[in-house]
Amino acid sequence: MVDNICGLVLLDYDGVIVDSAATVLEQTEIFCTRHELPFALTLADLDRLDPLTLPMLAHIAGIPDAKFKAYSRLLFDYLQAHSGEIPLVTGIDTLLSQLSSHYTLGVISANHSAVVKTRLAMANLMQHVSACYGNDHPGGKRTHIADAITRFDIPRKMAWMVGDSVSDIDAAQESGVAALAVSWGWQSAGRLAARKPDQLFHQPHELHNFFDNARLQLP
Repeated sequence: MVDNICGLVLLDYDGVIVDSAATVLEQTEIFCTRHELPFALTLADLDRLDPLTLPMLAHIAGIPDAKFKAYSRLLFDYLQAHSGEIPLVTGIDTLLSQLSSHYTLGVISANHSAVVKTRLAMANLMQHVSACYGNDHPGGKRTHIADAITRFDIPRKMAWMVGDSVSDIDAAQESGVAALAVSWGWQSAGRLAARKPDQLFHQPHELHNFFDNARLQLP
């Protein structure tokens, strides 16, 4: 039984749980080639995304607004059909299993919730997740954080948002919850540090240690 008195841990999906950046860029290049659009993005260009959203990625990739719906559909269809090919971040399965014993876990993603749930289910990880918000839910990440806090009736001081982008940090700070950044995702450690998160982690086991200490410090 989950002892969720320890708090609420909300995690981004792409970059934090799955290593999807290269796959998304590959599919973006395929889309641009099909539509005779030039493509020159690399993983380093992801630091330019502020906020880190699909519309912003389409913008810096040079995809016109009129083609955005087709682009987002291509990505959804590919990621849904090839969910099992998107690798989990090494060690994240163990982390989620361990955290769920003491914390309520939720996923807040700019991806479609169906894509997220399919991949987590394939990895037998949905059993650890109590809520999943995607771009198919009304509002952005700030709204989703607020909804999760209300839904699970947990004080903001006992809630954390774990993300790999400047927009994740912004959403946490604007929501009044702790902003925990991880450097193994879409944006670099330097880009994240400049946004001044509460903590910056480089390996999943560091997150585990952090939450173990937070739990032990509870009165």
